Amino acid sequence: MPKATIDREMEALFTDEQAHFHDATLDTIENEIAKRSLITFTERTKPNYLTGWFHREVAAALDQFLEDVKNKKSPRLILTAPPQHGKSELVSRRFPARAFGENPDLRIIGTSYGADLAQGFNSDIQKIIDSPIYTAIYPNTKIIGDNSRGGRDRYNRRNSEEFTIIGYEGSYRCAGRGGALTGKSADLLIIDDPLKDWEEAISETIRESAFNWLVTTAMTRVQEGGGIIVMATRWSLDDIIGRLTRLQKGTWKLINFPAIAEEDEPNRKRGECLTKERYSTEYLIAIRDGKATPDGQQDSPLINSYQWSAVYQQRPSPEGGGLFKRRDWRYYDIDVFIQFDGEVQSWDMSFKDLKTSDFVSGLVIAYKGANKYLRDRVNERLGFRATKDEVRAMSLKWPKTWRKYVEDKANGTAVIDDLTGEIPGLIAVEPEGGKIARAHAVSGDVEAHNVYLPARKNLQTGMLVPLPWVEAFIGQLENFPTGVNDDDVDAFTQGLTQIRKIVMGPTFSDSVVVQHNAVPEDFQHTNWSVARKVF
Repeated sequence: MPKATIDREMEALFTDEQAHFHDATLDTIENEIAKRSLITFTERTKPNYLTGWFHREVAAALDQFLEDVKNKKSPRLILTAPPQHGKSELVSRRFPARAFGENPDLRIIGTSYGADLAQGFNSDIQKIIDSPIYTAIYPNTKIIGDNSRGGRDRYNRRNSEEFTIIGYEGSYRCAGRGGALTGKSADLLIIDDPLKDWEEAISETIRESAFNWLVTTAMTRVQEGGGIIVMATRWSLDDIIGRLTRLQKGTWKLINFPAIAEEDEPNRKRGECLTKERYSTEYLIAIRDGKATPDGQQDSPLINSYQWSAVYQQRPSPEGGGLFKRRDWRYYDIDVFIQFDGEVQSWDMSFKDLKTSDFVSGLVIAYKGANKYLRDRVNERLGFRATKDEVRAMSLKWPKTWRKYVEDKANGTAVIDDLTGEIPGLIAVEPEGGKIARAHAVSGDVEAHNVYLPARKNLQTGMLVPLPWVEAFIGQLENFPTGVNDDDVDAFTQGLTQIRKIVMGPTFSDSVVVQHNAVPEDFQHTNWSVARKVF
């Protein structure tokens, strides 16, 4: 235990009522100090733990949470922090062990995204309770094994999924996401990173499944007055935390810890790192700016600005926009001739001709080298017949768009069937993965300034003025995925994805997206002006 901690805690410990500690050994004093809080318990049982102000704040929040559970206040606590900052050691290992020491009758359930990780936490807690130092701090809390002194009997269990506290009602049960918890009840539920990684986070199917399991299985195990802790890294506005805080407003206490302070805080100034004991400000800035990988390995993928904002800053929607930020778009003068390599149409079509239906979006996108140029746009609520008329008109206006990609859903399938004999080049496209995954797949083109929007030069000022419909297009993509409409987003991502296939030919494969509903690593961060020279 650090000397500063001992000095600070001893000052509080040595009162008139506790004067007998003057004759106690240092070990006895340190063990008594260890009981006072989670952070002192952690420093006593794991002397090499790197403690900073961040860890003290997390530990203090957990101390209050445990007190609220004791008083049957049904606490709900969400802690968000960047990866590899020591939060699981506190929340999923030391906190349950100390909780059993303080109250051996507690029933705790610990969960995570996978059974292996959840069982690993279970094993680590058992090792902590087995340790001689733990027995010295909490001599009455024992489990079958090393510290039970032969106390094996048929009433107690200890395995990879659960263990019980000898002589008390206390128990610990673990489960990976989707695991069985039927028949188990809990005073305390710990949810540690319900989503494994970025690939899971951008999968609509996995997010939905994870959320349903948590609210219908895991959370229903908590008894009246019991508490729930969610400790995670943010991934998106629609991740588990986003849904809980949106659907259960006023229920959860949310504490966010961004990797780099975005404003002055009580413990750090704007621009300072979260834990200098683990990650310096300079290293975090290198990760943010794409000059270093999160795990320090050269062959690992870099992260983009959206991922930095979500995963490290706990703010899924970056300043200036989400996946497609306003400042990243570029403009071209439509009155200046450009010899394009090719042009395509991309269509996303609605289901019905209703005021409440989605819009039909049709885009003409040209490409030259690594750059893409948006040339025209249709975005209206259209019925089946009107949609066919717009496809006809677009094809007449842009005769060089030999490929016309139509999402093979809604009215798209019927439009292709009706117009195939009339208009050449209609190609049905089966959507690959979820909307967010598809958007991530092309966001790098915009961020790398390889997408140009149409404008015309003002003869008086000499400045490029975007065409009238461009602002509406930018607005929809800027607000994705939380905006009301996403038709332009679907048509845009479909068009850019198909252009990549044209440019990169047979070497390009989207099988990863189809099979895993995720974004391939080379999609997320590649500057395609460089990539085209490689393939």
